[in-house]
Amino acid sequence: MGNSTSLNELDPSEILEPSSLKCYEETRDLVWHELIRLNSYLFVLDKLLHFPSDPSYLFLGPERQTFLSLVNISFTESSLLIITKLTTDTSKDLLSMPRFKNWVRRRVKQEYQKAFDRLLKENKFSKTVETSKEKARYIRDNLIAHLIVDENMRPKSSIDRISLQEVSLIASELNRLFDVLCFGHKHATLPLYYDPEVQHPVGSDSRSDIEYFLDLLIQDSYLFKIPEESPYWNIEMEALPAEIVNILNEYRRKFGKREV
Repeated sequence: MGNSTSLNELDPSEILEPSSLKCYEETRDLVWHELIRLNSYLFVLDKLLHFPSDPSYLFLGPERQTFLSLVNISFTESSLLIITKLTTDTSKDLLSMPRFKNWVRRRVKQEYQKAFDRLLKENKFSKTVETSKEKARYIRDNLIAHLIVDENMRPKSSIDRISLQEVSLIASELNRLFDVLCFGHKHATLPLYYDPEVQHPVGSDSRSDIEYFLDLLIQDSYLFKIPEESPYWNIEMEALPAEIVNILNEYRRKFGKREV
């Protein structure tokens, strides 16, 4: 039973040295809860990214975008904090995924060492992720955890930006490594209503809470209700770019309203 597939058929209690099992389970769960938070933040950020909240769309005026803007900033910073905590912090008294990985490797029973090493090799961080997580660490150190300035009180002049796509890629590889450290035993890293693999009863509302809230904002917006509430809606529609009208009609179809 020294091949990599056999590990998925075994319980961690069969793979690890007995004396390390309790510590393994406690540490695994700490990492697991961090990953749930990280993936939840990214799920919400993705929904906000695709929400037409630019003032030019008129769904939300500038006076009603503060909350969504604060959520965006807060969840982005929280995601970077978790990523750097799990990947780049190397102090001996800090828990990170690489440190946990090495700890687990030393406690795998001898007969499973080669199979586990193969899995680790297959799931090591890509070069792209290595670059992105260092960028995340730099932003965390210089803008989030601290505001670094020079002797003349000038902030860092060049801070690399990091995209949601880069952050999501890091999270994806962390999820994959976590699955290896769980020896293939599935641990969901998203809440139930955020997980696309969850099957909802036919006819039920399968929207996540964030999708539900954003849909309510759309339905309560002036632009969405304009055909029913403004006697001049034809004139107002003519002034809108075709792209905005297409988005409006997409939502009106979604909520059973006639197109404009």
